[in-house]
Amino acid sequence: GPDKKSWKTAMSSFPTSSWTWGEFYHTGEDDDETEDESNESETRSSSKDSLIFVIDCSESMFEKREDDSPYTLCLRCAKNVLSNKIISSDRDLVGIVFFATEKEKNPTGFKNVFVLHELDSPDAKRILELEDLAEGDVHAKFQVKFGHSKEFSLYDVLWTCGTMFANSSQRVGHKRIMLFTDNDDPHPGNLALQRQAKAKAKDLYENGVEIDLLHLNSRSEER
Repeated sequence: GPDKKSWKTAMSSFPTSSWTWGEFYHTGEDDDETEDESNESETRSSSKDSLIFVIDCSESMFEKREDDSPYTLCLRCAKNVLSNKIISSDRDLVGIVFFATEKEKNPTGFKNVFVLHELDSPDAKRILELEDLAEGDVHAKFQVKFGHSKEFSLYDVLWTCGTMFANSSQRVGHKRIMLFTDNDDPHPGNLALQRQAKAKAKDLYENGVEIDLLHLNSRSEER
């Protein structure tokens, strides 16, 4: 499975400017950040860290690259994080949001946004659910449970994440979104949707939410 280093490599090698709204993302992670991390962890120990995995579920995310599809890798990455947190910091909160789904499940009733896991402490049940989704005929299983849609709004996705942070019954310290996608132009030709997404990303950033964009190779980049 992908370890933290490989995801960091994916982040640092991705040129944020190629996303139409990437300038609002805090994606750069320096190699010499380990000292900062240890200092940060001491100051943040009194409150819970919170992390939301946001996973693009467009059909291209299910096409195998080498051994696995990007979607399956995302599930395994989330499962690994949950497993590690149970051992090292089970106070932390983790949520998982799918977008570009046919079905919806979220507090605001937005279409094409499905909250798989609300923001809560990791547990074995959630890990088993992720394992189940990542095994067997992954795509067929997904189509039955969630379905695909080419329609989605990143504004709605980010709004949903903001609501999850705000509605948490537990005191939340560090807030972070990790957005996994293979699409470097999510709203081509739709300036209104692009502007809405930019504004919401900026709003979240100004309210202390760190957003990491993890760009997975698209088919066109591999040719």
